[in-house]
Amino acid sequence: MPTAYTPFFPLSVVVFPGETLQLHVFEARYRQLLSDMEEHNFPFAIPFSYKGSIANYGSLVMLKQKTATYKNGTSDIEIEGIGVIKILSFDAQFRDKLYSGGEIEIENTETMVVDKQLNQLYCLLNDFEFFEHEQFLFYDIAKKLKLNAIDKLKIISAVDIENKEKILKNILLVEIALKQQEKSITRDNIHWN
Repeated sequence: MPTAYTPFFPLSVVVFPGETLQLHVFEARYRQLLSDMEEHNFPFAIPFSYKGSIANYGSLVMLKQKTATYKNGTSDIEIEGIGVIKILSFDAQFRDKLYSGGEIEIENTETMVVDKQLNQLYCLLNDFEFFEHEQFLFYDIAKKLKLNAIDKLKIISAVDIENKEKILKNILLVEIALKQQEKSITRDNIHWN
């Protein structure tokens, strides 16, 4: 897997490839990072951070656009996930900058086609007709499920596609059961006059 030395912006979020997220940038070090990104157009990593600890995994993202700039120097931005990463090293200061950085390993997500069962579960959840020849990429399904940050972290930190699929299948099975229960409750509560 390819590696890179990249800036870090630790947050309690995971941004899957193709997923977008709005951020408000207010700390001086991240305002400096934003300025550098605008000038040089490079990706940065979001190591998952929770209760003061940084996980060994995170997201690789690009600045999509700055949506607002305020008089106090803060900004609103939109970022887009472009990869999933493993943190190999963490430096409190990236080169001579205020923000942190480190060595990352970038997961190859472009070839992560899901198996037939996961395709079927995804289609069932969304009331799609399942076609044998139709295949989805793993993160195309995962990003549509509105998962919480901890579930997303479990997925990206799974060691291989089989383990990632197992986690996602369990989540889909719960979602399908909830959806069926909602339909049942709604159907049972409809009274015809």
